[in-house]
Formats: sequence, structure tokens, C-alpha cells
Amino acid sequence: MFKKATVIFSLLAAFAAGTAFSQAPVPLDTAISNAANQFTATVPGGARLAVTSMVSASEALSNYIINQLNVALVNTNAFIVVPRGEIEVAAARTEQDRHLTEFISLDTQAGIGHEVGANAVISGEIQRETPTSFRLTIHIIAVEAVVFISSFSGLVVDNQQMATLIGAPQLIPDYTLGERLQMSALNTFFGIASITRGYSIGWGVAGLQGFGIISLLTALSAGALEYEEDFHTGERVRDEFISGSRRTFNTIGFIAIGTGAVFGWVIPFLHTRPGAGTPVAAAPLPFNIELVSTNNRDINGVRIMHRISF
Repeated sequence: MFKKATVIFSLLAAFAAGTAFSQAPVPLDTAISNAANQFTATVPGGARLAVTSMVSASEALSNYIINQLNVALVNTNAFIVVPRGEIEVAAARTEQDRHLTEFISLDTQAGIGHEVGANAVISGEIQRETPTSFRLTIHIIAVEAVVFISSFSGLVVDNQQMATLIGAPQLIPDYTLGERLQMSALNTFFGIASITRGYSIGWGVAGLQGFGIISLLTALSAGALEYEEDFHTGERVRDEFISGSRRTFNTIGFIAIGTGAVFGWVIPFLHTRPGAGTPVAAAPLPFNIELVSTNNRDINGVRIMHRISF
């Protein structure tokens, strides 16, 4: 009965909807859920399924996908899912030097499926597709005919969860666009953001705008001396030299302040966060753990020492 249903589903669904390509990368758990939902629509209900292998860059990632896929398939209430423990025992009997997280040939997978009484086995792999995503591919293979019944393929976003599962170190990120815009806004006032973050170029903004303010104050002072009383007529007469100097200092002041503001706005986009791209240093534990002996010979105890600072 299952073999007949397999043929019908293979003809109607495997080629039309057997492989689903995500338009955009999604979190790993979402991709696994999408795979389970697709298999619900393309594999005959009531099938006994066994997840036999998942190849990835790390054993932790493979184990995570296998376990989550088992959970997702069980939660569909559409299949009978063979417990992983049974599959590992069968794998050990079938091929001693292989593990569920490594590549297993189709014939070997079919043999494992036969051992656990599965109608079909599930295998897959996840590998990097782009610098920011991975490709998760999962196949369901009929045990008797050793043919593909259904396949899923989707993009998985490269996020902190993936980095943790792969075992890649967490890197210190560079400034985000939002952080740079905030620094730009503050930098229009004497380069405050750059200076407080330790970038000496911010002092250039402060110096330029400070020079502009001094120029404006000089112009303001010159304004008080621009007119003087004529000794013979008693009328107030403009001193052309002082008047011209005042206008010059005014112009220089506004240009210096404006240039400093523009310069201060731009330079945050040239900053690089200290240590960006390097692994994040692990925070030291607040305690030490040591193995100790109570009889001076065997290690049979644990000593925990907590550091307290006053």
C-alpha cells in the first residue's frame, strides 16, 4: 500500500513541489519547520520515517538539525518517527565506522531504515551558500526502491545561533549605521562623539569650530569700535578698516564653524570600532574549580573557590 502511494505522490508532488527554494534566508528553526511542513504535503501520511544522517561543518550543528527535525515531524501528527536511539543502534550494526552526523551512502541508509522498520529514511546536509547564508538540503528516500520521494532546499541566515552551533568564535561587530548617525549628530558640536570614543581626529573638529567662535567674538568686539565720533563735527563716523575687518572675521568664523560641523558629520563613517572583526574575549568566571584529593592519592573531590572583591 505504501509503495503504491509512494508512486502516486512521487508523480504528482515530487517534481512539482518536491524542492522548495526560499526567496530569502530564514532562521534555522524556521527552515526546519518549513521542511517538515513540505514533507507533510508531499509524503503519504502514516509513513514510518527515520532521520539517518545530516552532514554539516560541525557535529553540534548536525545533532541540532536531526533533533529539531524529529520534533517538527512528530508535531505534524502525520508520520511515525523512529526514535534516534534505535537508528544509532541500527547504524552501529550496519556500518560501525559511521555516525549520523557524517555522510552515509544511500544503500547504507536504506539498510538502516530496513533495520528499524522504516518506510523511508531522511538525510541531508547544510553548507555555506553565500557569505551571509547557508543552504539546507533534506531528502526523503524510499527504503525499498531506494529512490527520492521528496526533497527540501532552503536558505538559512548566518546568525549568532549558526555561529554557536558551528563553533565559530563570536566576533566584535563594527559600528552600525545607527551608531554612526548618532555619532555624526553629536560630532557637529566640537567633535564630541569622536573625542569621547578616543578618536583624536575629533579634536580637529573642536579646533576648527573653536577658531570659528574666536573669529566671531573678534568680529563682535570690532563692531564696538566700528564707529567713532568725529573730533570736528561731533558726528559718528564709520572706520572703514575696522568695518572691513569685522566682516572678514564674521565670514571666517561662520565658514570655520560650518566646515567643522560638516567634517564632524562625515568622520564617524570612517571610524572603525576598536577590535572589530576579532573574537570576543570570554569573560572570566567569578570562581575557580579544582579537582582535589582527600587521601593524597586519588582525585575524589571538587574544590570551588569564589573570588570576592571589596
